[in-house]
Amino acid sequence: MRTYLNKIYKKYKKILDQKNYKKWVDDFGDEKLKFDYDLTKDSIVFELGAFKGGMLNKLNNKFGSNIYAFEPSLEFYTLLENTFQQDNIYLFQNGISNKNEKKKLIISNDGSYIKRFGRKNLNYEIVNLIKLSEFIKNNHIENIDLININIEGSEYVVLDELIKSSSIKKIEHLQIQFHRNVIFYRIKRYLITKNLKKTHNKIWCYDFIWERWDLKK
Repeated sequence: MRTYLNKIYKKYKKILDQKNYKKWVDDFGDEKLKFDYDLTKDSIVFELGAFKGGMLNKLNNKFGSNIYAFEPSLEFYTLLENTFQQDNIYLFQNGISNKNEKKKLIISNDGSYIKRFGRKNLNYEIVNLIKLSEFIKNNHIENIDLININIEGSEYVVLDELIKSSSIKKIEHLQIQFHRNVIFYRIKRYLITKNLKKTHNKIWCYDFIWERWDLKK
């Protein structure tokens, strides 16, 4: 009976995911919603999980803002270094977490993630992770106009740390992609959004695709 119910749930979740993604596409999410901000060349933008620079390139072309881009993988970071040499783009070979530490990054192209379980996987890289609140403080950053977060499951600990440190209050706009590849992801997302509501308003949400939060005035 339990196996049958699990199959029904997975089928329902798949249908729901497809419906959410279709709505995202129909609303021009990747082309319009993700760039619907009043940013200027003086704005500060954080790109967490820069990968090969697709989003970074679009942000730079659209706004030309001061962009801080973080990518822990040496391979992808080197690609970014060779591609982006503009004075307004600052590249950092770091992943973002709730601690300053070194961890295994499981290499899976654009789905690469920080190892959290005991599964054996030879395709990994040791990367450097930093605490974002400390980076903000050490670099004397008083305001972040937009932070784009797509870090394959690490968003839960990063957002939790930003909230607990009160650094979240320095962020005008948050654009977040939550993932399902962590244990108790629904509970963790619920707790984060519950606390996020104290400082920010949810502007739009496409469940586990992308969502936007703006700082309360």
